[in-house]
Amino acid sequence: MDAGSSSSLELPQLFRPINQPASYVNTVVKGTFGYFDPDYYATGRLTRKSDVYAFGVVLFEVLSGKHAVDSSLDEEHWGLVNWAQESIKEGRLKQIVDYNIREKIVPKCLKEFAQLADRCLHSNPKQRPTMAEVVVCLQSVLALQEKASYTLLPAGMRIFGKKVPSSSSDGNKSVGSKRSLELYFDTIGGENIILRKFEFETINVATENFSQNNKILFWGEGSIYKGRLENGLDIIARLYSIHTEHNYKNEVEMLVKLEHENLPKLLGYSIEGTQVFLVYEFAFYASLRRMIDDYKCTLLDWNKRNKIILAVARVLLYLHQSGPFRIIHSDINTENILLDESLEPILFDFGIARLAINEADCIKLDCVHGTKGYIAPEHHQRFYLSTKADVYSFGVLILETITGGKVSNYYINDPTTRNTMSFKEYVWKNWVEGTSSNIIDPKIHAHLSSATRVIHIGLLCVQFDPADRPTMEEVVGMLTNSSSFTLPISKISWMKERSADVVR
Repeated sequence: MDAGSSSSLELPQLFRPINQPASYVNTVVKGTFGYFDPDYYATGRLTRKSDVYAFGVVLFEVLSGKHAVDSSLDEEHWGLVNWAQESIKEGRLKQIVDYNIREKIVPKCLKEFAQLADRCLHSNPKQRPTMAEVVVCLQSVLALQEKASYTLLPAGMRIFGKKVPSSSSDGNKSVGSKRSLELYFDTIGGENIILRKFEFETINVATENFSQNNKILFWGEGSIYKGRLENGLDIIARLYSIHTEHNYKNEVEMLVKLEHENLPKLLGYSIEGTQVFLVYEFAFYASLRRMIDDYKCTLLDWNKRNKIILAVARVLLYLHQSGPFRIIHSDINTENILLDESLEPILFDFGIARLAINEADCIKLDCVHGTKGYIAPEHHQRFYLSTKADVYSFGVLILETITGGKVSNYYINDPTTRNTMSFKEYVWKNWVEGTSSNIIDPKIHAHLSSATRVIHIGLLCVQFDPADRPTMEEVVGMLTNSSSFTLPISKISWMKERSADVVR
C-alpha cells in the first residue's frame, strides 16, 4: 500500500489460493518503506492485519498531510508512525493535524480518528481491528463531522455539487434537511444494499391511516405500526422525529451490515415533514412481553419459550462474536423481542446499540442507557458498558420468560417468610431452596428439572461481577447441551444487588 512518494521495494504477489490460510509467508520482506508491518518484517508472515497496519499509516498521512517517511520531521522521527504515536502519548494530538484542516475538524472526530489509526498500528496484530470494524468507525466519524459541518455551512454554499438552501426560513431548512437525509439513506448501504424510498402515502395506506388497531408499541420518541403493502408484503413502520437522528441513524448503520434470521430486515424509509419512518419486512403478531402478560394466552408453552430463549441467545452470540463486527445491543428486554405469526423472535431496537471496538471490550459512557431492571450494575453505577451487560439483560429476560414475572415489579412479598425482596432475589431463593415450582409460570407446563436448569442459566447471567457471568457462546452451549452436567454455582451477592437496584 503506497499513498506517498516513499521509496519502495519490489512488491510481492499477495494473492493466495482460496483454499489456503489467510496468511502468506515469504523469507524476503517486500513492500513500501514506512508501511511495513513490524510483525511481517520480523517473521516474514503476511496476513490481513498487515494491510490493517499499512492502512493505519495511510490514516495518519491523511490527517497530517505528511508522507510515511518524511524528511521534514526531526531526523529521529522521519518515520511518520513514531512521530504521530509519540505526539499522541505526550498529549500533542492537534500538532499532528495538517494546518489546512486543523480548525475545521471536530475535536471528538479528531480524537476518534487518531485512536482508530493508533489501534491499526498496534504491535500485536491480534489487537488491531478488522477492516470491517475500521469501516464502521470511519463512517461514525464521518457522520459526526458532516453533522457539525452542515450546521456551520454559510447560506448558499455548495456541497457535493449541490447548493445548500439558505437557512433564512424554516421551509428552506426543512427542504435542506430532507435532501441531506435522503442522500444519507440512499448511500448508507453502499453498492450491496439499496434502501427503498417509500412515498408517505404508501405507508399511510399500508397502516390504514396509522390506526390505533395497527399501533403495536410505543418506543422511546415514537410509535411502531404494523401494516401491509399493496403487494401483500407485511411490514412494520417505526416513527421517529427527524431531530432524533442519532437513534434512527444508529439503527440504520447497524442493520444494513448485519444479516441474521432473528434480526429485522430493513426495507427502506419515508420522510414526511418532521417525521422519519423506518420500514421493515415483518409479519408482526405480538411482543414477547405482551404474550407473557396475557393470562389467557396458552400459545407460549414450554417448548415455545425455550426456543425463543435459545433464538435470542444465538442472535446475541452473532452480535458479540460471529457478525462482521462486535455489537453491544444495550437494551435487551422482553418488549424488544417481537414475535411473528409463527412465534419466531426478532430482536429489535438498535437505537442505542454500540460498537465494542476497543481492546478491553468495554465502553465508558456519559450516562445510563437501557430499560429499568435490565441494566447491569456496572453500567448503572459506573457507566461501563460491555458485552457482559447484554448477558446480564439476557439473564433477566430468561427469568421473566420462565416465571412470567416482571423485574420492574420491584419488590415481592415472600409468602413463607413475609419478607420483601426483589424479583431476582425471590427467584434465587426458590432456586436455592429447591422450590422452583413456586415461581415457574403455570401456563407453560414445563418439566420441573428442565425449567429449573434454564432458571439456573439465567441466574448465572445476572451475577453482580461481569467477570463471573458467562459469555453468550457459553450460554448457547449450556442451553443446547442436553447431556447431564453440573452448571457452575451462581455467585450472586444480594447486598451488592440491592445497593445497585435501589437507585434504578
